[in-house]
Amino acid sequence: MPPQTDLIPVIGYIRMSLNRDEMISPGIQRASLTAWAARTGRRIVGWVEDLDQTGRNFRRKVLRAIER
Repeated sequence: MPPQTDLIPVIGYIRMSLNRDEMISPGIQRASLTAWAARTGRRIVGWVEDLDQTGRNFRRKVLRAIER
């Protein structure tokens, strides 16, 4: 695995709508994204979670996470 400084920084995005029957839990999504990051040379530097919220504000939430 490359040193932390060589990893590409990314923001993990977790979305779950409680209005759907086929939900994937936030914990499973987080684990899957973390494994993907490790396999592909990325480092998750922050998380954005939309739990039972509209995806309409996605862009604003991601921009806020980038600004941190």
